[in-house]
Amino acid sequence: GRGSLGLWLVDRKKLRLAVDKFNELITQYPDSDKIDDAAFQIGEIYRHYFKDYYRALLYYQRVWQWDPQTPLPARFAVARIYDEYFHNRPKAIEYYEKALNLESDYPQNVVYATNRIKKLNAELARE
Repeated sequence: GRGSLGLWLVDRKKLRLAVDKFNELITQYPDSDKIDDAAFQIGEIYRHYFKDYYRALLYYQRVWQWDPQTPLPARFAVARIYDEYFHNRPKAIEYYEKALNLESDYPQNVVYATNRIKKLNAELARE
């Protein structure tokens, strides 16, 4: 789990092994329809467990590069990174809007993205 206790109990060696296995899938089966799923999972590991937001961004972006119609919330994850960690409001808004247009199967993300776009636009207007 990713709860606060889950972050303490996580086995980092197993996470690195998982990243290696997902990368192996991507490398050995580049035509597979599962490489976008593997990229998403790697992004999740880098973002939530290793706090390596730059690598997480790269893998999340690969998700829709490899499957433009992906059902995974990769654009929303990218928006959250730009918003929360890089404090890049224009980029966050850009990706929240893409998430709203392309990832509307996640109602909680839609509500969150809509609210953040309003707040970030208001902040930009005040500057």
